[in-house]
Amino acid sequence: MRSAVAAMRRISACPWFTLIIGLALFGSGLAEAWDGLSNNLLTLNIGSEHGVILLGVAHILRALPELFEGLEYAEEVLEQHQATASAPPAAAELRSLTTVPVPGGD
Repeated sequence: MRSAVAAMRRISACPWFTLIIGLALFGSGLAEAWDGLSNNLLTLNIGSEHGVILLGVAHILRALPELFEGLEYAEEVLEQHQATASAPPAAAELRSLTTVPVPGGD
């Protein structure tokens, strides 16, 4: 039971999940409100589809900062990896490779 609860928490905390739900809510609300969108807004005839649109926008806005943070982190890691992979070996590493230890010597 605990593993199922932990899995549900991981899924619901995932920013991709939040983004997908937000896009689905936004799209379905927009599809419902599309026919009379301008008329409804001019007459202030607010329906549930408008609330669904707002809820979708809220979910999208909640997910985007976390996704951008993840992309920035991934970019930093990639840059660090590329810098260390292309960097020449340090002088200390070269000395340790070229010096032969002498038995009994310091």
